[in-house]
Amino acid sequence: MEIYLVFRTPATRGATASFRRRWRGHLPVSLRVDGRTASIIKGAGFSNMPDGWTAFEDGAAERLVTDFKTAGYKVFVEGAYPAALEKYAA
Repeated sequence: MEIYLVFRTPATRGATASFRRRWRGHLPVSLRVDGRTASIIKGAGFSNMPDGWTAFEDGAAERLVTDFKTAGYKVFVEGAYPAALEKYAA
């Protein structure tokens, strides 16, 4: 299974990372996620905010990608992601 994480500059004060998801073929999806995906996202330190998933901990973006890879997803990132995630660029 593939997952596209579209990172952007966080709009919430104090946030370290923020993203929306896109699935196959870059088709936008709602912010609603299934239970397994939500568990991975929340476990990495992200909370569901009105404008997307947002984290307030340093390293949350990197942890999110690692957790999805560990769960068997092929991960791609787009947008304003941390430099450490460059190798996952779509």
